Amino acid sequence: MPEETRQPDAPIDKKRIALMEGTCGVPDRVSIRGQVVDIPVTEKEMKSDWDMFLGLPRIARETIRPLQDVGMGGVRRARLQAEVFPEHRDGVSPPLWVSDTFSTNDNSFFSTTAQKLSSGIYAVRLTLRGIDSLRQSVADFAFMPSRQSLTLKTDVIIGEGRFRVLPRDYTGWIVTSDIDQTFLDTKLDSRGGLMQTLFEMPSEKRPLPGMAELMRKITDRNIPLHFISASPHFFRRSFNALFAFHNIPVTGLRLKYLQGVFEEARKKLFESLLHVTDYLQAGVGGAMDRSMKYLNSSLQSLFDQVGYKLEAILENRLIQPTGSREILMGDNTESDYFIFTLYQVLLTGRLRDDQLVDYLYHLRFHGREALTRDYSVRIAKLTTENLQIHGKINPVEHVWINQAYASPDNEEAEKMIREALPEDAFKWGTIKKPIVVKGGLGFAVHALDVGLIDPDQFRAVWKSMEGRKLGELELNQAFLETIVKSMPWTRYSAEQVLGYAV
Repeated sequence: MPEETRQPDAPIDKKRIALMEGTCGVPDRVSIRGQVVDIPVTEKEMKSDWDMFLGLPRIARETIRPLQDVGMGGVRRARLQAEVFPEHRDGVSPPLWVSDTFSTNDNSFFSTTAQKLSSGIYAVRLTLRGIDSLRQSVADFAFMPSRQSLTLKTDVIIGEGRFRVLPRDYTGWIVTSDIDQTFLDTKLDSRGGLMQTLFEMPSEKRPLPGMAELMRKITDRNIPLHFISASPHFFRRSFNALFAFHNIPVTGLRLKYLQGVFEEARKKLFESLLHVTDYLQAGVGGAMDRSMKYLNSSLQSLFDQVGYKLEAILENRLIQPTGSREILMGDNTESDYFIFTLYQVLLTGRLRDDQLVDYLYHLRFHGREALTRDYSVRIAKLTTENLQIHGKINPVEHVWINQAYASPDNEEAEKMIREALPEDAFKWGTIKKPIVVKGGLGFAVHALDVGLIDPDQFRAVWKSMEGRKLGELELNQAFLETIVKSMPWTRYSAEQVLGYAV
């Protein structure tokens, strides 16, 4: 585009970057995971210094919006090499470990296992060595705006991240949390609210009152914190900037790859056309029923999170210490209370192999079947791998669910769980019941009660909430005291923590 007609903020090139997922595992069983993507960049961004951990030019850390990344393109078969350093490296010392060359898959995601590392927090640096895909190479050459294009550069650092290695005998906490309506006050009940999330800058995204302070206090105690969200993968840079804005060092961030759902459906349809004779052996009626179930399940999986979240937390569990204790945090807007219960059932080994695949495939929750056969097989495989590594151990000690809506409450959630799970598949006690809590203060009360935070940290959460608003509700001292009085206290009393009678 001629200089005199080019808009000053119009993209003029693409920059190839790696977005790290973050992870937490034990020595020789910790994965470095992420995605390599092409990001449109303006002339000003090209000249700016980049924060490679956030995947952003420094001038955009406070202005990034998810909408800017909707069109980011995945990079097929990128050849990569990882170098691992201590978290606070001096810039001179050699890496502690260097990987062999590995590649992204056709969906642009990568994973490699770090080796020979002791417990600690590490920085990882990712270098692009080249491209193994002819299709990707042709697309790169077709796009190239000039000989100086960033797209074709190789042997360059394209991303940095952090990950955590825990001792094998670690018996401390690992916290896993949802984001929308658990950490963030996201308006999920309207199309306008969902659209608004695409345009929000980090400073405009509002954590639920008290939640940013609570998460900071948790990580202040060196407790690993994972976020697993059904938000699309193109929210990653915005969420990275959000957590940096609130000074929350996140151990891992898992987001949903929506394009993968459509790609899987397309692949299944193509395979059916190639093997149409085999496909129709059971008769036209059976073939149609099978196709409709698959397409319905695939489309439903865009909105239902059972398969996606189960797969994510099972993958995380694979690399965690056997004796670690999990706290799972979600909300009652989706299916978190059911997912977190089924996760525990799977890890106790009550359903196995073909029985498990069949159960998952016919799983009905909220009156509908939501899992494809492929999802069911993957979850069953992950369950078996976890049982082989850890044995029949339920690592979950607490499940806390934010009551974003009046329904379901504790009683209703338990009823829906019982209706969906097979008879006699579980017993409360061995399986921890989800507990519905009231917002940030409810989470904080339970966190204090189990020793996740201390009284001083609880008071800091309380103070951060005073004067805030949740919707139209003003969180004044009297209202907060009402919540505190309604909570079940066992380790402390409200009077002990607040310093006065309530």
